[in-house]
Amino acid sequence: VGGQVSGLTGQYVRVPLFADLRGAGGELLGSYTVRLSWDPAVLSFQSIDSATAGTFATPYVRTDSSYYGVLYVAGASPGGKGGIFDIVDLQFYVSTGGSSALTLQVMEASAAQTFTNLLPFASAVSGTFCPGRGRWGDLDGDGQANSRDALAILSAVVGLPINTAVFDTTLADVDGDLKGNSRDALILLSYAVGLPVPGERVLLVAPGGCAAA
Repeated sequence: VGGQVSGLTGQYVRVPLFADLRGAGGELLGSYTVRLSWDPAVLSFQSIDSATAGTFATPYVRTDSSYYGVLYVAGASPGGKGGIFDIVDLQFYVSTGGSSALTLQVMEASAAQTFTNLLPFASAVSGTFCPGRGRWGDLDGDGQANSRDALAILSAVVGLPINTAVFDTTLADVDGDLKGNSRDALILLSYAVGLPVPGERVLLVAPGGCAAA
């Protein structure tokens, strides 16, 4: 599983799966079958149309057990592929605010051209989904990043009291410099009036503690 996944309730998230053949002694992946399992109370797989092909081959996704939190993905390429590459992106809907393991198992792996059984050499790297904390710049949780959020940041900077039950100041760092300060407030004010703020993470999901930023 490519990284740790985080999202908000009611949001769609993508779970990317990758293959890494760099330690396969020059063999190319010809076919694979993997099993992905998760907590169905937390995540629900959308449909086979939500599975996006990676750079290997068009994947086949078996969804008959997805209601129970189990999915099978398979693919085959006569020419094969080596190195590290994505095999599929899977789209899920976040049903609740809980966490879930994303457990990956390799069921079958064969080399292209030589037909070598790669399964004895395969190891799976699983992942985790954890709920997001909110959205960067949206301190009051109203779905917007505006002057009210900027005012809360400036108030905290100059030492004025703010209602922490309403404003989450940990979401202030929209420029990613590990600080919530006047620069972040200026970015939010610029965003609120329609000025471009390229490279900033305004309203992007702030990942939970188990996820990668």
